[in-house]
Amino acid sequence: MSTNCRGGFYYFCKLAIRIAVLILYFCKNFLIAGCLNPGLEQQYWQQEFIGSVNNASIRNHVFHLAKDPHVAGTPEDFATAEYVFQKFHNYGLSAHHTDYDVLLSYPLHRSLIHSAPAKEPIVLSLKGKPGLGDSCSSNPKVMPTFHSFSPSGNVSAEVVYANYGRLEDFQKLAKLGINVKDVIVIASAAQAGAVAVVIYSDPQDYAANYTQGVYPDSQWLPPSCTQRGSVYKGLGDPLTHGWPSTPNAERISLSDPQTTLPTIPSLPISAEDALPILASLSGPISPAEWHGALDSPHYRVGRGSNFSFSGWYIILGNHHDAWVLGAVDPHSGTASLLDVAQQLGELVAKGWQPRSIVLCSWDAEECSVVGSTEWVEQNIDLLGVNAVANPNLDACVIGLGFSAGASPELDDLLQEVKDPDSVDDTVFEAWITSRCTIIWVPMGRLSEGVSDFAAFLQRAGVTPALDLEFGADDNPMNHFAYDNFNWVEKFGDPLFHRHVAVTKLLGLLAMWLSSDVVLPLDYVTYATDLQWHCRMYGPVRENIYGTYGTTTFPGIQTALAQDQTFSKTAAGLMGIRPMLGFTSWSPYSHEVHPHRLYPTHKCLI
Repeated sequence: MSTNCRGGFYYFCKLAIRIAVLILYFCKNFLIAGCLNPGLEQQYWQQEFIGSVNNASIRNHVFHLAKDPHVAGTPEDFATAEYVFQKFHNYGLSAHHTDYDVLLSYPLHRSLIHSAPAKEPIVLSLKGKPGLGDSCSSNPKVMPTFHSFSPSGNVSAEVVYANYGRLEDFQKLAKLGINVKDVIVIASAAQAGAVAVVIYSDPQDYAANYTQGVYPDSQWLPPSCTQRGSVYKGLGDPLTHGWPSTPNAERISLSDPQTTLPTIPSLPISAEDALPILASLSGPISPAEWHGALDSPHYRVGRGSNFSFSGWYIILGNHHDAWVLGAVDPHSGTASLLDVAQQLGELVAKGWQPRSIVLCSWDAEECSVVGSTEWVEQNIDLLGVNAVANPNLDACVIGLGFSAGASPELDDLLQEVKDPDSVDDTVFEAWITSRCTIIWVPMGRLSEGVSDFAAFLQRAGVTPALDLEFGADDNPMNHFAYDNFNWVEKFGDPLFHRHVAVTKLLGLLAMWLSSDVVLPLDYVTYATDLQWHCRMYGPVRENIYGTYGTTTFPGIQTALAQDQTFSKTAAGLMGIRPMLGFTSWSPYSHEVHPHRLYPTHKCLI
């Protein structure tokens, strides 16, 4: 029995893009004498800030930022950077660009042909259908769906369904007797010898099993819509690991294994295109927990058919590039960052004197966090000495419910802002209620998330870091064409009150970190978390890489005892630390991946 073969082609291009790192320096003029009564003074400035935040200006920012598609490196993306730049300028703030020459990828040609024995081949559309009453999804500027950094390829092979494509999923396939070598894997989120990967969005995860309708009648994903994304798991430009991609920088070869670029083609498809492929599969029935909400009764695993294809800085960050329109991701965060810039700029004009605050608008986050990583690599020595914290906003307003991830020393700082979905509770109180606890709030950590905090936290050791959002569930429109202003106004945050709450949280956090004589950070919690991770993951790491003499994490383990003696009132003080004889942060490093060009993780103690 023969099968037909066509392939999807991707073009890697080296190009100069305007990575617009927009940096605002609030003048540092921190005088101990000015803080003789810091409680009353700071309360005054905080109330001034809270009273100035309004939903109308945030709504206006989201509307303008999400008007056109703006994938990283495109003219529309640069126009978005210029919008942010001009707003900073209008608010009386000093701003500038930094440019990098980086490697990005764009789709040159895509095709997917499904063939099965005794049947005519089916050329799958790979195109979404315009939403009724929604012109955004049919915008001619929308780039075809693709995976950033997927290599070009022309592949024909049998198909195996692999659930989410995780290690445990391939282990279950092995127990079922399914060998994935030389096959094309189809997964609802992506390779153990496979020759290509096709990833689709199952309605169980993105459409509530089709029980509540789909966009534009509800918040959920239509079956013909396809999610974009990057399949490169590193950070920054793959050709300059560990140093910035300045115009004359040395670069490793695209074929060098050190790039860790994907080696097999991958393609995103819709649930609608995935259905005929999955329905045609034979072989064992997949485990029950692998069954989604497609109209396919068994979710068999295959193999069954073929197809083809200046002082200390508080650094506030958000990215401005988007896979399509990006009203939620990233511009719920961009709008809040701009409003924080406006309100803090007005406070400075009235006489407020903070430490230096740096506001950054990053480019190419969606393409493996390129812009912020290159800037960190260029300024890593400065950041290691001067950076205090890196609160970051990404897709921060999705719907009901609040969640946050932070480094441990920020666990106590969510108790001052009213929850927009509650009559009386603060964000902190509502979060406790939602978790049915009165003692401990499960603050997430940032080790698994990939956003613009990653290079600051994991390479430069800038802690504390924070990433927060309203939306207990994942964004069903994330990286889809329907992530637009209409969806936000109808479903995500109709009155933009959650945007206001995020703005207040970010602004107050910046004010606390930039104004308090003693930074409100709990390094005892940090040390406790480090100890726990050393105990939990030390044996795992030793099994993979071995030890360093007598220790698993040199530097960190020897510093934990010292770190635990610090407390909120005696350490991590910034303003007080020099008085205690500490001239700077001490970076403690350990090797995480011995075979990578950026081998250390740093924590500051």
